[in-house]
Amino acid sequence: MSVKSPESRPHVAPVRARREKSKPERVSHFTVPVDDDAMEFIQAIEAFKKARSRPFPTWGEVLKVLKDLGYRKVREG
Repeated sequence: MSVKSPESRPHVAPVRARREKSKPERVSHFTVPVDDDAMEFIQAIEAFKKARSRPFPTWGEVLKVLKDLGYRKVREG
């Protein structure tokens, strides 16, 4: 096995170090109004998560929270 000298190797462009681009902080410059029903739902979900030490409820648990708030499916007809 012979080692080639740097002069006999094909030319390879040097790899430039990637510059770290500083990412700007995301700042929200607007607010979305939340009605009373939505705020009640948000608070109920937050209370559910806190009581069970869980960051994300399942969809079934979300449905339970909604039913506990008094929401129900209305059948047409």
